[in-house]
Amino acid sequence: MERKFRSREYYVGKRVIDVDGMIVGNLKDINFDMAMKEIVFTVSTPGGTEVVLNQNDVSAVGDVVLLKSSGGVSKPPAVVTPSAPAPSAPQPAPAPPSPPEVVPSEPTLCPKCGFRNEPTTKFCIKCGTRLR
Repeated sequence: MERKFRSREYYVGKRVIDVDGMIVGNLKDINFDMAMKEIVFTVSTPGGTEVVLNQNDVSAVGDVVLLKSSGGVSKPPAVVTPSAPAPSAPQPAPAPPSPPEVVPSEPTLCPKCGFRNEPTTKFCIKCGTRLR
């Protein structure tokens, strides 16, 4: 059996899909848990949180990361939410909202591998290259 090795960059940015075909988020990072001797995956969810999955939650990795169960994982995931520092002084008024982002309706071609991605995709689903 031929062994294939891929760099971390090959995986980062891939879309994470559950067994029902629902998007869980995008793969943000891959790490090795030395205590448990397993690979863990950090996933950025559309809600702005990060979910940590272990290798047993992943069914396959190809153009996307496919999970074994619906809703993300077989057991409750470790959710890491960004924490805001406690305000020490009055906060300035928020800036006025920026105009809405114009979303292209045509498929976005990856400049690195030429894969046709969905118009709203920020990273190439095939190779992980940043698209915009």
